[in-house]
Parts: sequence; structure tokens; C-alpha cells
Amino acid sequence: MKKDNNKKSTLIIGAGAAGTLVVRQLQDNTTELLPVAFIDDNVRKHNLDILGIPVIAGIDQIEYYVQQLKIDNIVIAIPSLRRRELNAIFQECTKTKVKTQIIPIIKDLVIGKVSVNQFRDVQVEDLIGRELVELNIESISDYITNKVVLVTGAGGSIVQEFVVKFHISTPKS
Repeated sequence: MKKDNNKKSTLIIGAGAAGTLVVRQLQDNTTELLPVAFIDDNVRKHNLDILGIPVIAGIDQIEYYVQQLKIDNIVIAIPSLRRRELNAIFQECTKTKVKTQIIPIIKDLVIGKVSVNQFRDVQVEDLIGRELVELNIESISDYITNKVVLVTGAGGSIVQEFVVKFHISTPKS
């Protein structure tokens, strides 16, 4: 497919109904995104064209095809993904350093809260399976200021939020 210099070459992850809807909307609307290929793990879809866009490979080939096709943007178009699957796909996408977005969750699409072309950045909540913990800074800051604080059982996002909000230094290993 010939690239329009004013548009960002976009790789669509998921050649199912949602991916097809994404391509249709991108082709019908004036948008900065130009769909150039699909990635899908269903090998029966490989070498098919959907709305003129080829299905080229599986998830494990994202990094390779981002380089080969000079992809500027990735859209994950599988609204029913489980967190583990989304994590695996997102890990492959992060190897590329290309902006990766996701379509809204299926519930929001069905109730009409959002449309399929309202992409958003992948957020921590998508990957960890829960909402971020909001700390009530005012109520706890006096209690922990200038104190040694031990946070256990929170190997990732909670500790990071805590350290950033309270400017706590982490122990050296």
C-alpha cells in the first residue's frame, strides 16, 4: 500500500470484527492514521486481505513488521482481551518504541458510551487488572512524614505511586 506522507502508518492488532471496524472508520474518516496491515494470531487469516488491508503475521512478528513497514502507530483492536493476553501483546509492542493505543472495552462500545475509533493509550489499569489506588495524601502525610515506611505485597504500581507521591528514597540493594 502506498503511504500518504501526511498520515501515520498504522498496524492494527486483531483482524476480527473490531479490527475490521477500526479499518473501515479510518478509511472513511479524515484521520491522521493510515491502516497498512493487520497482525493476528489466527494463522487461517494470514495472507487474507480485509478491506484491502493484508493480514501479515502473528503477534510474535510485531517488532519485525513495525521495522519493515515503517509503522508509526499501533492500534490494539481486540476489545475482549484478557489482561494476560493484553500484557503479552503490549510487551511485544513496547519492543518497537512506537506509540501503541487500544480501542475501548467492549462494554463501553455496546452501550454506545464511546465509538470504536476513540483510541486511547494503554494504561496501567489495563495491564494490572485493577483500578489504581488513590492515596488520600492529606490524611496520611502527617502520619508518615519523616518516618520509615515499609510497604509489603506491592511489587509494582502501588510502591511506585507511593514513592513518587511522598518522595521516599528506596533502599539500595
